[in-house]
Amino acid sequence: MGTKWVLKATVQKAVSLMPRSQRLNRRLQQLGGRLALGEATVRQRLGWAGHHLRTFSELGGAERLTPGFRVLELGSGWHPLVPLAMVTAGAGEVLMCDLEDLSDEELLAESIDHVIASADSGELAEHLPVVLADRVDMLRDARSSLASTGRDATLGELGLVLCPGDVRRLAPDAPPDLFVSNTVLEHIDPPVLVGILEAFSAMSVPGSVMSHLIDTCDHYLYVDDSISAYNFLRFSERQWRLIDNGLQPMNRLRIPQFRELYEAAGVPVTREQRLTGEPGDLRGVPLAPPFDTMDPADVACLAAWFDTVF
Repeated sequence: MGTKWVLKATVQKAVSLMPRSQRLNRRLQQLGGRLALGEATVRQRLGWAGHHLRTFSELGGAERLTPGFRVLELGSGWHPLVPLAMVTAGAGEVLMCDLEDLSDEELLAESIDHVIASADSGELAEHLPVVLADRVDMLRDARSSLASTGRDATLGELGLVLCPGDVRRLAPDAPPDLFVSNTVLEHIDPPVLVGILEAFSAMSVPGSVMSHLIDTCDHYLYVDDSISAYNFLRFSERQWRLIDNGLQPMNRLRIPQFRELYEAAGVPVTREQRLTGEPGDLRGVPLAPPFDTMDPADVACLAAWFDTVF
């Protein structure tokens, strides 16, 4: 059994109990070199943006994917790659929603540079269903003036709107056409998630589309490849409360449980696409309750897209 994840969990638990924990965590990530954007991460994020946009076109109607559409992203994080990709596809406004404002001028500059480079190489067009040349030029102009105009003004020029705080209290000026998130829902407490889904439903209009990527594996796998993707399912609820932290919590919900939360919020799951994981992968994993009595196929599923048409 690996020890890297134990160290990571211990550090995160300690940091989560300190004031300004997210800022302190960012500093630690910088020192460890984990904030730098690698090419694989950029490709992954742009791929996610492309999936959201194709879902928007497929479920909402191709005519919706015209310049000026409005997007709300839950959990934009440090690098706004997905919002910037949305801008190149014609988004008129992207609401970037997080509990805290995690980005800054340096991270924005790095993100813009990567999106421009992917546009110039042709890779962006491979990921997105549409890339508008004038929007890429807009990114170039914004990047060249970023140092003089500052982050907030640059975000405004691009139609990116920072929305720190509880998204359940957000009152957008106009209803979003597309709601998206990427590996975020697995970090939210179930009652809060129900409230968020209810809020998104209230913000929507008929024809609005929602697209969420849910990653249900043990995220400590990403720092310790000696453990299994199901490692955190070995622990009882009481044990997991002692291990889990407020910095990057993991609710450990399996796909049917997410479906139940959607139902509790009165939000339909129009399309569910499961990714990776087979019952045989659980062999040798001592599952704790309630996972030991669930359908192995549900426990083994490691990711899924949940798409909704309001």
